[in-house]
Amino acid sequence: MRWVFQKYQEDTFFVSKPIYEDRIVEIPVRKYFINKEEVSKDLYDSISDTVYRAKIGFMITKEDWLERKMSGWRGVGVPEPAIKVTVDLEPERKRQRVLSRIDKQYYVVLSKFCVTFDSSSGRLTELGYQPFFMSEVKDSG
Repeated sequence: MRWVFQKYQEDTFFVSKPIYEDRIVEIPVRKYFINKEEVSKDLYDSISDTVYRAKIGFMITKEDWLERKMSGWRGVGVPEPAIKVTVDLEPERKRQRVLSRIDKQYYVVLSKFCVTFDSSSGRLTELGYQPFFMSEVKDSG
C-alpha cells in the first residue's frame, strides 16, 4: 500500500551523449633495407656500418658473430659494409572514429513524497521522494 502526498520536488539532470565523426587518417609507411634486403626497423637501427652474417646468409649480431668465430665454428661469413636505405611509400589511409563533441540532454524530473507500507504486516517499508513524471527540456536557442 502506498500513500502519495501533494508534496513534490523538482530536479534537473542531464545525460551526456558523445558524438563521433569518421575521419580518414594517413599513416606514413617506410621500408628499411640493408644491402638490398628488407629488414625490420629494430634491425636497421641496431646495425651501424658493418653487416655480420652466418654462412647460410642470415644476419646476426656482432656479439654472436664474434662468439661463433672464437669457438671455431665454420658457418661464419665475412663481415661486409652495410649499405642502408630507407624508402618512403604512399601513406596508408585508415578510417578512424574520432570524438568530435559531447552533447548534453537536460531533463526535468518531478518526484512526489510517498510512504509505502507492507500490505500484510502494515510496516513502513519505504519513505521518501519517488519519480512520477519526467520530460526533456528543449533548448530555447
